[in-house]
Amino acid sequence: MIIHIKKSKLNIENKDATYFKYERINKMKIYYAHHMFKYDTEDENNEIKQIKKMFKNYEIINPNGSIIENGNSKDAMKQCFDLIRKVDILIFTTLEDGNFGKGVYDEIGLAIDLNIPVFFLRENIFIKVNKIEEISKIIVESTKSNRRFATITI
Repeated sequence: MIIHIKKSKLNIENKDATYFKYERINKMKIYYAHHMFKYDTEDENNEIKQIKKMFKNYEIINPNGSIIENGNSKDAMKQCFDLIRKVDILIFTTLEDGNFGKGVYDEIGLAIDLNIPVFFLRENIFIKVNKIEEISKIIVESTKSNRRFATITI
């Protein structure tokens, strides 16, 4: 976040005082963490609309279109982590069954570690998540992938 500081004079009861006025010269940023299954879907579009409605003057950083995918998931996650380090808020969503992948789980964990406020968006409600312990890891027997890695316990 970049802040412009203006130094000004103020006269209170015939006494001069110096004060500083802080002005934001760029928008605050929100990282929208969501499962890749939602990329380019109506769900993704609807969730972005909900975020924009609640956070009107924020820039939304969507990893769908913000990162260069070259087939290397570690490189893709590094790019996501670099984006998260530059935002003011992280908002995440789940799939319909309440689960989400390891990538979203790791993004949430990084944001919490960096003291970036984290919110879970569910049915037009933004729920604050304070600790990674509020999220439960799950084991999905049918697959060895990390596509369905965790669930929210709120």
